[in-house]
Amino acid sequence: MKTNTEQDLEKLLVRYQYLIDNQKGGRMVVPPGIYADYGFLLVKKGRVEEGLKLMKMEVVLYPESAVFVERIIKRIENQ
Repeated sequence: MKTNTEQDLEKLLVRYQYLIDNQKGGRMVVPPGIYADYGFLLVKKGRVEEGLKLMKMEVVLYPESAVFVERIIKRIENQ
């Protein structure tokens, strides 16, 4: 995000939800990184359980992201 206003963050969250709800690709799965980034933003907004769920979904769909995403999940869970 170029600007870091609350309004811009809300627009980004809406866009991520749209991407998740409206998959049109052959696999009908969101692109890599979407669940992780959306989940992290939700955690920053105080929606920790929902955010962690999405970050874990990223690892399930894209196991190659596990090393990076699981490290973030552990930090969040240990706060």
